Amino acid sequence: MKDGFVRCGAATIDIRVADTDYNTENIIKTIENAADNGIKLIVLPELCITGYTCGDLFCRKRFLMVQNRAL
Repeated sequence: MKDGFVRCGAATIDIRVADTDYNTENIIKTIENAADNGIKLIVLPELCITGYTCGDLFCRKRFLMVQNRAL
């Protein structure tokens, strides 16, 4: 924090629908890159762990377990 300000950023991430391992890896890289550039708060897209268009996959127990583990 400098002069009462916090450096913030917003990011978009290359994601694949329902590929939580790939998405999580890219999220972590993005967060690390932001931290290396002095960003203290980063905003990411909603559902970036799972991919946005998962539809009925959200009703499957295994898929929910995998995304919770990634989180």
